[in-house]
Amino acid sequence: MIVLHRKGERSPLEFVQFNPDGRSLFASSYNGATIWEELPSPSPRLLFSEYRYFHKVRFTTDGNFLITNHKGLTVYDLHARTDRLVQFWTSYETDFDLSADGRHIVVTEANTPRGHDDDIPGWIACYALNNLKLNSGEWKVAMWSQELQYHPHIGPTCIAGERLVQSASWDHQLQRHVPRFVVRSLKTGETLSEVRGPDITSSLVASPDGRLAAVVMNARVLVLSVDDFFKAVVMLRNDGKKYFTGIAFHPSGRYLAATSNDATVKLYDTTSWQVAKTYTWNIGRMRSIAFSPDGTLAAAGSDTGKVVVWDVDV
Repeated sequence: MIVLHRKGERSPLEFVQFNPDGRSLFASSYNGATIWEELPSPSPRLLFSEYRYFHKVRFTTDGNFLITNHKGLTVYDLHARTDRLVQFWTSYETDFDLSADGRHIVVTEANTPRGHDDDIPGWIACYALNNLKLNSGEWKVAMWSQELQYHPHIGPTCIAGERLVQSASWDHQLQRHVPRFVVRSLKTGETLSEVRGPDITSSLVASPDGRLAAVVMNARVLVLSVDDFFKAVVMLRNDGKKYFTGIAFHPSGRYLAATSNDATVKLYDTTSWQVAKTYTWNIGRMRSIAFSPDGTLAAAGSDTGKVVVWDVDV
């Protein structure tokens, strides 16, 4: 077990993510983003000196680029140490996700409900990464794109089986809030299913096999079936009233890890949904969690600006 800490960093680390090679780790806070390279004896590098809060970050499969949804879509070249903003409809809110195999990127642009003169909730597009110059600000040729029927409440989540899930809320035709989930084909954008579901406020996290999607809801973690979002598979409740703060599935799919304001990381067995292991690292309340792609390492960010990295022994 090692504890990583960038000098001067004291803000909660709301997001952690391993590079695909498992040898570097990204973490972000309200004070910017840090990457620790050459684990297990890394040195920190500040990626963005100005304030940048990231809701989503993805490494490309070759580990050469970071893609974020800061101020639109920002692509950071880890070797050249440069970043470029990719702008679409500049008055819209941008979100994205990479496909499970890392070969495609899905981008959504959301119109604020009743916030524009036009009546377009937003749009969605899918691009093949091998056809893009990632360090270019112009992405013109999409595999498919279309206007959205509903306002995308939460950004897209790509899942196994070449599918993606959108959480939609505001219905422009009905002019009211209608929580629902839309599953689309990654290849064509075709709607595969559309069902009513719970009203969620944070991003879905998909299981490796694409059967389940989990979301943090304060002191609960809601686990849903991708085939039927209407009924919960299980509702995990935290001890006492402490809120959960982050979740991640182990690459094997055997466990779901959850960080919490009670300063613990809990591993839930996805067969019994019982706690298989609890970690307490004494570095503050835990805020975020990630596994390395091979599942041998885990990392958790705390509200003290520290990250703990440990060997997963389960």
